[in-house]
Amino acid sequence: MLPLIPKFELTAAMPSYSRMGPHSCLGGSGVAGFRLSDFWQWTLEVGGCTLGNSLPKDWSGDSLTFHTGPQWIMHNSSRWSPHAHFRVGGQKITEQYCAAPDKFPGGLMFGTPCKSEPTLRAQHYESTGFSISTGGGLDVKVNNAIAIRVANLDYMYSWLHPVAGTEYNHGVRFTTGLVLRIGTW
Repeated sequence: MLPLIPKFELTAAMPSYSRMGPHSCLGGSGVAGFRLSDFWQWTLEVGGCTLGNSLPKDWSGDSLTFHTGPQWIMHNSSRWSPHAHFRVGGQKITEQYCAAPDKFPGGLMFGTPCKSEPTLRAQHYESTGFSISTGGGLDVKVNNAIAIRVANLDYMYSWLHPVAGTEYNHGVRFTTGLVLRIGTW
């Protein structure tokens, strides 16, 4: 029996665990895949995570990625579907230091107030740059419309300037999630 090949796939990956530079973050992502042939699809991905727990006290931060590119995926008579992809796009890293004005060199009298404590001041740092990701994983079919993304592992490289003295150019991301396959029911 020939497998049903979806024309469109939506993947919600939650949680998503990333390790970028010296910090790790937890977040989520979404991937839309448009069928090009039996084995190829064009994908669009947007993902983000918060760096909050891995940063020092009084610091907060997050990461946003946006990529597009081809994905090879094998739909066969088995329940298991391996996939591999290569995507290009961008990444944005932001960090914020929130402290009393006298903690900043020379004092920061006119910085923006911190949301958590208006008497404190915030110093904002960010970098946005070109980014690539490559990786692969495995889905298991629940029924014709739904699959579980058992595992997906990506390597990301970004051309970013240091953010508050920290390099975020290399990253590894592990995700699991749910896949909605449209055009199979």
